[in-house]
Amino acid sequence: AELQNALAEQITSGHARQLHEASYNMLAFAFATRYQNSNQWGLEVLAAASDPAIQTRQQAQDWLKARRYQPQNLRLSSMTRLGARMFRANVSFDDHPFERRMAGQIDTVSVESVEKFMQQLPSPPQVLLVRAD
Repeated sequence: AELQNALAEQITSGHARQLHEASYNMLAFAFATRYQNSNQWGLEVLAAASDPAIQTRQQAQDWLKARRYQPQNLRLSSMTRLGARMFRANVSFDDHPFERRMAGQIDTVSVESVEKFMQQLPSPPQVLLVRAD
């Protein structure tokens, strides 16, 4: 309940909006501030809700690193990256570290990586499965 209340405060106070980056990139690098994907925004808001000292995206990312957040690693060939860059408006790779990018290693925030991170928190949230049937 404490984290839920802190998240609600982040949203109602407008602080969550300050952590939003308008430059959307579906595969934004997890530890850069040039772009942001929606999962990344939610995770950075979670970090700010967990630590009131967090005021910026960089501080949120530093907090996540300190708590060993591990982004989703995608292995994408150079041809796949080229095709994505040419035919998808919201995909860029220029915020990823050069060496990893050239090795086809793309580290991004995914639902799976957020769930895994949250399960390692001192008080992990309960997972509920909602079926559509």
